[in-house]
Amino acid sequence: MRIAITGIGLVTPFGNDLWDCVSKGIARDFKIKGYREGKERFIDIAQDAVKKAIYDSGLSNKLLKTAGVTVSSSKGGILYGDVMNVPNFIGREFGCLGPTLNVISACATGLNSIIIGTNLIKTGRADIVISGAVEACLSDFIIAGFSRLGVLSKDNICRPYSKNRSGFVLSEGSCVFVLEELNHAQKRGAKIYGEITGWASLGDAYHITSLNPSGDTIIQAIKICLEKSGSNQEEIDYINTHGTGTKENDLGETVALKKFFGRKIENIPISSTKGVTGHMLGASGAVELAICLTAMGEIFIPPTANFIEPDPLCDLDYVPNKGRNHKINKLLKLSYGFGGHVSCIEVKKFN
Repeated sequence: MRIAITGIGLVTPFGNDLWDCVSKGIARDFKIKGYREGKERFIDIAQDAVKKAIYDSGLSNKLLKTAGVTVSSSKGGILYGDVMNVPNFIGREFGCLGPTLNVISACATGLNSIIIGTNLIKTGRADIVISGAVEACLSDFIIAGFSRLGVLSKDNICRPYSKNRSGFVLSEGSCVFVLEELNHAQKRGAKIYGEITGWASLGDAYHITSLNPSGDTIIQAIKICLEKSGSNQEEIDYINTHGTGTKENDLGETVALKKFFGRKIENIPISSTKGVTGHMLGASGAVELAICLTAMGEIFIPPTANFIEPDPLCDLDYVPNKGRNHKINKLLKLSYGFGGHVSCIEVKKFN
């Protein structure tokens, strides 16, 4: 059973200019404007992303009733002591009567929500799943927490893989996809952005905030993902990494990619878009996957922005500062989260 992406809905601080900014490596403000403050704010943002995805996919109300929902949030309404069940709310709001599941896995929440949605289709529990994530929790409380952990950039600039990197910048966003069984999508004439062909979600079991510096869990996730898709290393044209701009994350990813791909990694372009978008926490993986799909369609790889000085320990092709034309047939998207969450998805261009 093949899984197609037939709709994308985005709400970010960049409005309609997300791809323009990402492709040029230009950052902007990191808070979404135009939404009421309060405990329902992140729900409002998620609801708008769902509306956009449904409209983009052309789903009828009749088909929508059969859909499952796996739209999640890492932080939710934590600021107000009321963590709402996002997929339940969306299911009720849009009349979705399929499986409704909430996935909370820190900064891997977005990718894991998509993996859960993919599995619902793969196992025949649904033909359509509304899947993705939302995060809208910028506040003194959240910023102070991450600051105490020592993971925030000292100058409010995220510099993934650059020697002078000092951490990430917090941001907000939501991205929702319509996932659909391929034959089902083709029968109704839906446009197809790409196919999800491989996926893996593992636990690192190493530390409450740090990944195992050996990179072994990342390696295992990529291995499982490629085995599931039937792809070999040479077929991967682009890797969009988690790339937070912290010393440990960027080095750990680099070590893992070198170990798994060997010398082949020298020919695979890699980039992190967090230097532009900031770190959207639970929503980051979903938003970055949407960027990957746009890159595939545009035949253009977005750069790793703010790359100032090469780190001799992070010496791969990170597409520094300036994007490049590059055909992408298959790509990998990686996401990790505090607590040891490690996730990987392979997407293939639909031909």
